[in-house]
Amino acid sequence: MPGPAAGESERAGEQARVRIRDAVVPLGILLALGLALRLIIAYVLLPGSGFGVDLGSFSAWAIELARNGPWGLYDRPIFVDYTPGYLYVLWALGLVSEWTGIAIGSLLKLPAIAADLALAVAVFALAAELGASRRASLAAAAAVLFVPITWFDSAVWAQVDSVGTLVLVLAVRELWRGHSE
Repeated sequence: MPGPAAGESERAGEQARVRIRDAVVPLGILLALGLALRLIIAYVLLPGSGFGVDLGSFSAWAIELARNGPWGLYDRPIFVDYTPGYLYVLWALGLVSEWTGIAIGSLLKLPAIAADLALAVAVFALAAELGASRRASLAAAAAVLFVPITWFDSAVWAQVDSVGTLVLVLAVRELWRGHSE
């Protein structure tokens, strides 16, 4: 699908901002419900769930980063097979855990849950910008929030796919708008 012609991007952005403003209450309700669903699953129904190998790695990396920072992480005698981007998120989680005394395992699902919510907002905005009605834009956001694979991936398995997906959706949006760099 080709991007907008010159000048259309600005008008589309204005239109999307108006639609977001007009849909603050229903979008807020969807986000609150999506957050509640994920927190209930993650911390009430299935606390401690997740892919054990990844949870162990995420925990170890977060603790290591909090103690020693990210500089030279790949040269240390520990196994690290993640690219730097998400390691910065784990560094922040490690610092929060260290400063507050909250167990790192309790924090590991939060970035993916937050990214799920941000992804729903991004999809809503993109749908509105592409000309979808308010109702269709809300349906797109609801799909992101309530299709089982999204909450299963973050709230049950503690996987961070939504973090990368959010970055990709925002990058594609910028490419569509003609911003290549």
